Amino acid sequence: MVMLFHINSPIVHIPGPITLAQTGVDLFFVLSGFLITGILLRAAQHDWHEVRVFYVRRSLRIFPLYYVTLVVIWIGLMRDHVSWDVWVYLQNVTMTFRSVMRGPMHFWSLAVEEQFYLVWPFLVLWLPRRFIGKVLAAMFVIAIVSRIVLLHYGYGIFYLTPSRIDSLSAGAFLAVILYRGQLERLRSLALWLFGGSIVVLVAEQLLGSRHLADYPIALTKYTAFAIFYASGIALLLLREMPRLNHVLSSRPLRFIGRISYGLYVFHPFVFLWVERHLMSYPMPLRVLASFAGTYAVALFSWNIMERHLIGLKDKLAPEPQQFPVAAPPMTAL
Repeated sequence: MVMLFHINSPIVHIPGPITLAQTGVDLFFVLSGFLITGILLRAAQHDWHEVRVFYVRRSLRIFPLYYVTLVVIWIGLMRDHVSWDVWVYLQNVTMTFRSVMRGPMHFWSLAVEEQFYLVWPFLVLWLPRRFIGKVLAAMFVIAIVSRIVLLHYGYGIFYLTPSRIDSLSAGAFLAVILYRGQLERLRSLALWLFGGSIVVLVAEQLLGSRHLADYPIALTKYTAFAIFYASGIALLLLREMPRLNHVLSSRPLRFIGRISYGLYVFHPFVFLWVERHLMSYPMPLRVLASFAGTYAVALFSWNIMERHLIGLKDKLAPEPQQFPVAAPPMTAL
């Protein structure tokens, strides 16, 4: 979805619904909150060893590709093309408050994820489990209040972690429900939330196209997408959409999931290369070259580096293997 959104500007120009592909980042946050919270809920509480396990595994997955990419940019494009904030996952703060930020712009979402990782493991592992739902509800309030404050002072609301925390919280809520074995009991609620969020999003799209109610839409649209994606994942877990379950569990899409981190990291660079060197070629060929080139680079990265580092996870920091009765193993990340 993110690749479709980003290809719409430099390579092709298709107005309208394709811009909704930008909400792939909302889906990413929901999935991240869901998977990471599921991992943490399986861990023993009040145990610093579990903290070490979590951070070692996350570091092996995220840091090598991230920093190798930054080093290549730094060496290849000279030092002034990567500002200090990108190295420490603070570029989303810089982008929000309109300072100069030099580096891969799409890495802002990885900064949001890393900032979430700094706090959330300690809350899950040290708070009594009965309080986690209340904390997550508070995070939804924090997201709305953050957006109100940022808009009041004239800042953007797209990049900052507090203003996007409702998407991560929606996924975490789903993980808590699954962990407690309550998902089946909430089937009807999931259906209502899924349908209701669609109604809200369609209404917002219609109002937004006429520049009506811009302020309320800015406050609520990320929450609506968070609920839409979280309830949609719940329905998939409940097998309410068996055909979609079948498609998503197919080998090609599982393969895409395996190399998805590389796809996200590399696609703007490949798209930029195509824009600079192949713009005289027909549009379908440019699109094919953009996607095929991205997949080739991501596959190379997976085979040369990523899969070997992932293989170290179980050697350096093995996860607990017990799972709640209602929860499937979460192996995607």
